[in-house]
Amino acid sequence: MESLSHRSDLPWVCMGDYNEIMHAKEKEGGGVRLEGQMRAFWEVINKCQLRDLGYIGSDYTWSRKLWSRGWVRKRLDRALVSLSWVGAFPAARLFYAATSVSDHCILVLKETSYQRKRRHGPKVWSFESMWLEDARASNEWDIDKLGQWFLLDDKDAILGIPLSSTSTSDRLVWAENKSGKFTVKSAYTLVLDEQKGSGLGHCSNGMARRKLWKAIWKLHLLQKIKLFAWKAGRDILASKENLAKRKITPDGVCEFCGDAVETIGHTLWFCDHAKEVWRNSKFALPFEISATWKFLDVLKALLRCEHLRPRLLELFIATCWGIWKNRNELRAGGKGKAGRSILRNASLLVEEYRVANEPKT
Repeated sequence: MESLSHRSDLPWVCMGDYNEIMHAKEKEGGGVRLEGQMRAFWEVINKCQLRDLGYIGSDYTWSRKLWSRGWVRKRLDRALVSLSWVGAFPAARLFYAATSVSDHCILVLKETSYQRKRRHGPKVWSFESMWLEDARASNEWDIDKLGQWFLLDDKDAILGIPLSSTSTSDRLVWAENKSGKFTVKSAYTLVLDEQKGSGLGHCSNGMARRKLWKAIWKLHLLQKIKLFAWKAGRDILASKENLAKRKITPDGVCEFCGDAVETIGHTLWFCDHAKEVWRNSKFALPFEISATWKFLDVLKALLRCEHLRPRLLELFIATCWGIWKNRNELRAGGKGKAGRSILRNASLLVEEYRVANEPKT
C-alpha cells in the first residue's frame, strides 16, 4: 500500500480488513493491545497520507468467542481515504452491516444525505480542542496524537509552532493591523498595496503575477511541494520573523545561526544550514540571489532561464522544500539530514514524479 501511494496523486480509497486496530478503544475483551504493536499501522497510514473515513453502525466489525477469554471484539475493518478523495466525494459514508455468514461486518460505502451529527467514529480533518489543552498544560505537543490525526507534512508544520509559555487562550488576529483587530481601513490598504505591487515578488501587474503562478502550478512536482511554493511566495510560512510578528515568539532571530532575522530568504538560502545544502548541489544558479529578493523574485528569475536549464526550477523548489522540512524536523527535536542527503532526496522526488507521470507509449 505504501508503494502504491507514491505512484499517483489520484484520489483513492482503501477499504477492507486490516487485521489491526489504531487505538486501544477499538478493542473490547481479551488482552491489552500495546501501543508499539499499533504504531507500525499508524506510520504506514501517515506515509500514505491517508485518513480513516469513520463509520456508521456498530463500534466493532469483528467478534469471536475465545473460550476462556470470552468474547473479543475489534474494529479491524475500515476505509482509508486520501484528502483528494474526500474532496471528490464529500457525502460518502461507510456503513457497518451485520451478517450471519461471517465474523466480520459487511462494509457498505455509499453517498448519503446523512447529517454529520449522525456519523460515528473518528472525524475526518478535525482538531480536538482537548489536544491543545493538553499541550498548554505540558507546554509540549502530543506527538502521538498529531501522528494519528494529521498528515506528515501537517504534523511537521504544527510541531514547528512554538507553544506560548504563558498558557494563554488562542485568539483570532488580523496580521495587517498592529492591534491585531480587523478594520476596513487596513483591508483597503492591503488591497491597494497588492495592486500597486513592490518589486519582483509582487510583480508589476496582475497579469504578470497570474502568468507566474500559472507556470508554478503547472510544474511537475508533488502537490504538497507546490503548496509549499505557494506559501513561500505569499510569505506565509511559519518563519520566526512571521511568528514574532504575531507575538508567538519573543524575537525573530534565527535559532540555528543566531546571526540574522529568520526570514524565508534567510531560511532557504543564507542560513549556514541552507548553505550546506547548496554547497553540495551539482548545479549553479545562473544568477546571484540578492539579500533583498523574495521567494517569488527568485522563481521569476529562474523561469526566465527555463529554456536554457530545463527542470532547474522544479529541482530548486524541491530542494527548498527539503530544507524547510528538515529545518522543522530539527526544531522539533529530530536528528535532521545532511545537506547531501536533502539534495539527493529532492532530486529523486523530481525524477520519480516525472517518470510516474510520463505519457504511456
